[in-house]
Amino acid sequence: MKSKQEKRIKILPKADICLILEGTYPYVKGGVSGWVHNLIKTQKDLTFNAISILPKNFKPEIKYELPDNLLGISNLYLNELPQGTAFSNRRDKTKLIKFLSVTLSEIIISYDMKSFEKLVHYLSSNKKYMGKKNLIDSVISWEIILKMYKQMMDNSSFLDFFWSWRTLFGGMFSVLLGNIPEASCYHSLCTGYAGLMLARASLEKGKPCALTEHGIYTNERRIELSTADWLYDNENVSLSIDKLEKKTITGFHELWTRFFSTYSHLCYEASDRIITLYEGNRTLQISEGAKKNRTSVIRNGIDLTKYATIEKLKSTKKSSTPTVAFIGRIVPVKDVRTFLNSIAAAKGTIPSIKAYILGPKDEDPEYYSECLNIINDNNLSDTVHIEGEVNILSYLPEIDVLVLTSLSEAQPLVILEAGAAGIPVVATDVGACREMIEGTPDENPQIGHGGIITPLSNSRSTANAIINLLSNNSFYKQCSLNLKKRVEKYYNLETQNSSYNKLYNELIRKDYK
Repeated sequence: MKSKQEKRIKILPKADICLILEGTYPYVKGGVSGWVHNLIKTQKDLTFNAISILPKNFKPEIKYELPDNLLGISNLYLNELPQGTAFSNRRDKTKLIKFLSVTLSEIIISYDMKSFEKLVHYLSSNKKYMGKKNLIDSVISWEIILKMYKQMMDNSSFLDFFWSWRTLFGGMFSVLLGNIPEASCYHSLCTGYAGLMLARASLEKGKPCALTEHGIYTNERRIELSTADWLYDNENVSLSIDKLEKKTITGFHELWTRFFSTYSHLCYEASDRIITLYEGNRTLQISEGAKKNRTSVIRNGIDLTKYATIEKLKSTKKSSTPTVAFIGRIVPVKDVRTFLNSIAAAKGTIPSIKAYILGPKDEDPEYYSECLNIINDNNLSDTVHIEGEVNILSYLPEIDVLVLTSLSEAQPLVILEAGAAGIPVVATDVGACREMIEGTPDENPQIGHGGIITPLSNSRSTANAIINLLSNNSFYKQCSLNLKKRVEKYYNLETQNSSYNKLYNELIRKDYK
């Protein structure tokens, strides 16, 4: 017998807001998923449905108790298309080949919204024929690939182009042919495939649209692609995202990067409101093509009441052992290696130091093994304690300093949690970390530093920051007080929730005008 939650996934009546999600809620815990769950729960006067865009062959397992105002979830799997009906005459096939080879090239080469609108209209008007039989597994798709190869990349490997085309356009077609639930407004949580779906919803449904980016999707994909050896070829590679006038693409890095940049441009063009978490990201959005007058910042917040008793518990801490903690996944982007090396260096000055690593440890077994080797090589087995996934609240009273060594972040929730508990932070200069710890230039009055910012991958600098905080009592207390004040003033969950409630009601009213 199906559970209540399983049944609700099939029910998609019209809602106030349709969330468009990519690889997150409700099938992944933490991060953006937790943010989405809180958003739905706190907007009690509004109803939601959701599109969850997932990898092919992903087996969804719900990780949250779905709120009552979430009416339903529609799963969309990338590169899974309907079969479609084969064309019965050559004339229709020729028309499709000519239309798609030209239109798809225009969209990717020029980020052309008008060409995208023509594509959406064509697919919708000919939905009966739009599927694997014609778009992927057919002589039609072969001829489209040949034409686009000659137009875009005839100086590169055709075999690589063939498989890249099937993957990239297969993903595009699956999004453009999937079902869109009815809603008064649409809200995407990134500019990738979810952003492509938002652009389509704007055209097909004619409803107001909003985008919230935690991290800048195109920037994150660009970093990933720059390290993907399998994409290299012998041509000169350009990763520029500028609107180039040229009609060719010089390498497979550029091909893949321009796909995600295209989705970003289409999403920005379709969005009535473009939200991010801090000013640095807003600047990046504008540089990627977002219209400045549509952009704004809504900071993430936390429930301050959860942390009200932490400081009292810290004052009664039984052990005088100086304790630092890393809170996050044990994966390369978090640079746990630098954290461990900084603890080894700090131990030379503070022999009694204790370090916790709190977070999942099974996502990258090879990297986890490398971290264990660092612990063994530096005789840290009695110093570093890897606890895995835990209730962070229960550990906060024991922690004196939080350390983040990440290579990339947006607005880390753990800094807010530490700040609410009066715990100073050492963090790398990524994302919003600096403005969270030091404040923004327009902070009035200036509150002061809530910790120390360090360079990327610099264990010596991180160790010195830890030593400074743990050895200088007056500096420690001032940082503790400053960070707590800043979190209470600028990062309150109630402020975040009211900002989104205002945004949604403005968009819904716009729908009914």
